[in-house]
Amino acid sequence: MGKNALETLLSTVRGEILSALLLHPKNSWYLSELVRHLNRAASQLHRELGMLTAAGILTVRVEGRQTYFTANAGCEFLVELRLLLQKLAGPEAQLIEELGKHGRRIRVGFLHSRNAA
Repeated sequence: MGKNALETLLSTVRGEILSALLLHPKNSWYLSELVRHLNRAASQLHRELGMLTAAGILTVRVEGRQTYFTANAGCEFLVELRLLLQKLAGPEAQLIEELGKHGRRIRVGFLHSRNAA
């Protein structure tokens, strides 16, 4: 249910950007990092990042030639949006991302849910 609900509420690219930035609020991301992390074209991300920044959800910091994007701690609904993303993405997405940090050292994993159909 989570993935379909997330895609229904947000465009796929916007949902991916928000998940990356809001579920990892201490990280600052520059555009090429997000391009690699999300496996998307810079042109796809640039427009969405601009809209999210204009809406006050993200902040922008420029250092030299790099432009960094971060979750805006001053956004009055950031906590609620983060909780919604966590709920919609579900534990599967969080587990996959965390296990992905271990590269090829983990070959198989299982997630059990009592609520599975």
